[in-house]
Amino acid sequence: MILPFMTKFPSGTPTYFVEKILACTGCEDLPDSTLERLAEMIAPEVENGDWMIPEMVEQFRPKIHTIRVDAKNRWKPGNKIHFVINNRTKNYLQFAPVMTCVSVQDIEIIYPTEYVNDLIVIIDGRRLSRNEMYELAWNDGFSYLAQFDQYFMEGFKGKLIHWTNLKY
Repeated sequence: MILPFMTKFPSGTPTYFVEKILACTGCEDLPDSTLERLAEMIAPEVENGDWMIPEMVEQFRPKIHTIRVDAKNRWKPGNKIHFVINNRTKNYLQFAPVMTCVSVQDIEIIYPTEYVNDLIVIIDGRRLSRNEMYELAWNDGFSYLAQFDQYFMEGFKGKLIHWTNLKY
């Protein structure tokens, strides 16, 4: 299944999701043409204009899962994952090796009050501790919990799609 990723947050800052996913999946087997297209597409979005060369992706904490809406319950263990950017555009690019979905968990993100510190995250019916929420945010590619909070500030109900053996 195609799994699209954005390269910028709505605020305009880079997500570095490509680099973080490549830190997990590796980029040794990617064709040079894919790496060249990545450099062309991502370099303008990076602060200094130079895209991270593949050897530098290890500087990023790996993104090892993603949180998605799955209204039709399509994501299942065993599905093939095709990581892409610029989905449904002429600049469509599969940027990582095909991986297998290892597991899927239900996730709900709740804001019972207007205070960010009141955030509640429930995975498979279990409420996460504050430390587990930090781990979830980092493993999902966010640099810090406040960035995660800001992205999901409207609340959320969906699936946590894993391509590693980690479960919460």
